Amino acid sequence: HTNQERLYQNMPAKELKDKTKIYQKFNEIVGVSQSVVASFTKFFESLPAVHLYNPLNEQIITERSELPLNKRMNVKPYFITVGRLIPIKGYDRLISALATLKKENYDFNLIIVGDGFKRLFLEDFAAKQGVSENIIFYGHADNPYPLIKNADLFICSSIQEGLSTVVTEALILGVPIVTTHCSGMNELVENDVTGMICENSEEGLYNSIKSILDHPEKFIYFRNNIEKSKSRFFLKTRMAAIESFFELLN
Repeated sequence: HTNQERLYQNMPAKELKDKTKIYQKFNEIVGVSQSVVASFTKFFESLPAVHLYNPLNEQIITERSELPLNKRMNVKPYFITVGRLIPIKGYDRLISALATLKKENYDFNLIIVGDGFKRLFLEDFAAKQGVSENIIFYGHADNPYPLIKNADLFICSSIQEGLSTVVTEALILGVPIVTTHCSGMNELVENDVTGMICENSEEGLYNSIKSILDHPEKFIYFRNNIEKSKSRFFLKTRMAAIESFFELLN
């Protein structure tokens, strides 16, 4: 489910050999993205592996995006990000990038949906960076889809992913993406077509968000392109691949 390099890169050769013997007992090894599979076969070259994308029901996502919010938001326009408030999501560097943009007189709002042990730190960090008025820590949402659907931009600042479910959901809802370059993103986002894939750093986030703010016509351009291509994320398409996989096993 995630990039395997951090797991295996410092593992002793004997332990890798033992794990190879275990993996050889399986009929098939499956990763959630091409990037995850590539990171696996880098350490287990003799083991074939395939990728299968997780199926999502676009009808349920779309229907839930039409439901009313439990907590109404009066902020518009706004960017959104959704995830656990933990270090690997990179929210501290997103806040820093936005703080730099504010100092340069750019206007924006960001809603952060999710909770986690870094919340108090991030709220304090946002205050120290002078962007508390621009960032709303929404907390956990059972149904984040109305918030995502009505956002102008979805931002993923993650240091590492496997294949981001929430980025896929945002694309299903027609929302342009800015994401760091991590596993699976180039399989979801067409760079400069349906969004922007940036260098995995604070500077990368700053440059991409600034580029869109400088060229607001990109919001419409990205949305139009998403509408033309988002059917590749639909349940029918992904289930066809999964069903074919199990037919071959039989």
